[in-house]
Amino acid sequence: MAEPALKQHIRTETTKVEAYHHFTDWLAFGGPILWKGEPPEQEKRTKWWELVANAVILHNVVDMTNIRATSQHEDVEVIPEVVRRLSPCLIEHIKYLGQYVLDIDVQPEPLQLKLLFATTS
Repeated sequence: MAEPALKQHIRTETTKVEAYHHFTDWLAFGGPILWKGEPPEQEKRTKWWELVANAVILHNVVDMTNIRATSQHEDVEVIPEVVRRLSPCLIEHIKYLGQYVLDIDVQPEPLQLKLLFATTS
């Protein structure tokens, strides 16, 4: 562990994992109280929270992609270093106990991923 580059890489990856765990813990309403019980129930809850976490992450990626596309159309320069540090594990904008309406008749537009990662020269 004497190599600074290796230490930095390990620290970076550890930080990502800790951020994801904080994210899923925040989503898991009730905390450890709900996790006690029978193993089959625990497995169902774990799968449920992973599904919820993945749905929120997908929603965040769509929002970030749309914002990035909008900023490019408005000629706002975004430094590639900033884009590399973006994380889809955001919780600040989520209404924790809010009401969300799901309209399955409305089809979302396809993601334009190349816009998210395009760099300006």
